[in-house]
Amino acid sequence: LDEYRALLPGRGAQLTLSGPGPFAGTVEAGRVGFAALRRGLSTVAHSLRNESVQPASFTFAGLPRSRLLANGVMLPERGLIHLRPGSENLAAMPAGEEWWCVFFEPERFAAATAAVFGTPREAPRVAHLMVSAGEVPWRRLLAEARNTLCPAAGPADAERLLLAVLACLPPAMDEPREAPSSARRRAVAEGLVALADAAGGEPISLIEVCGRLGTPLRTLNSSVNAILGMSAAAYLRRRRLHG
Repeated sequence: LDEYRALLPGRGAQLTLSGPGPFAGTVEAGRVGFAALRRGLSTVAHSLRNESVQPASFTFAGLPRSRLLANGVMLPERGLIHLRPGSENLAAMPAGEEWWCVFFEPERFAAATAAVFGTPREAPRVAHLMVSAGEVPWRRLLAEARNTLCPAAGPADAERLLLAVLACLPPAMDEPREAPSSARRRAVAEGLVALADAAGGEPISLIEVCGRLGTPLRTLNSSVNAILGMSAAAYLRRRRLHG
């Protein structure tokens, strides 16, 4: 329990672990900037209650087809679980299966969801929200989680991990569904170019770009692809490399 509490961002996190034990063993753990991670291998079924009002918490398995059960429900293929703070979640996984827990500071998570989806993402109304990610987003999530646990990881890695988690979540219900006009696309692409110019070769995050331009990540990427022929991330990377 002390290991869990030490890794949770924010204050006031209360966790209760119950069951026959020994509990799932942590293989790696760490905190990078506003993110904290735990990677482990399950040993026995156990229950975990997150009584904190604060952290944005996610759980996923290290295999695309896992036999993880959450409150009696099988994790879907390439599944990700968004845990509601204060809810009790009973987890069961066969011994030897890899699992991940990822926590984000609530303020940073809210700001990122507002930038990416156009509105802050609220905590699930149910104890846990299960989503099935596409193959590419899920593989990216696993790769970014592993990268963030590397000794040399820094705040940029935590941000990429957060974006990878958000890429697995469905878009906010109130995100505009109509395609942006050609004028809007051009304005967004020109805004990205202006921000890259102002950065002068210094790194600038996609979350910051979305916030500065007031546009969701999907609109940003579709606009930049249409006007510049590449994703926003690819454009920023090219500007850093070639000026």
